[in-house]
Amino acid sequence: MIETWCWRCGVEYPMLKDSEWSVIQTAHALLHEDNYAPMHQLAADAKRLGLPRPRPVDTNAPLMAQRPWHMIAGYEMFTGILETSPPQETASW
Repeated sequence: MIETWCWRCGVEYPMLKDSEWSVIQTAHALLHEDNYAPMHQLAADAKRLGLPRPRPVDTNAPLMAQRPWHMIAGYEMFTGILETSPPQETASW
């Protein structure tokens, strides 16, 4: 994890290194197999890397957040921060 200036937040914010992001990408690639496969992969990687186990899916979260929850949990696994306001698509290009 590295601290980088976030133009959206206006503060220094933890960003993932390429090696950390690849762990999340590997889990994300499993989404087409089974909705639970990414979280199982993250849990295995967390154990292998000596990181905290990823937070289980928040069933109170909006449905739009539940499907990509492995990405939210993966970010928290590396940074210790639970992202509560992911960017929203607001551009009307």
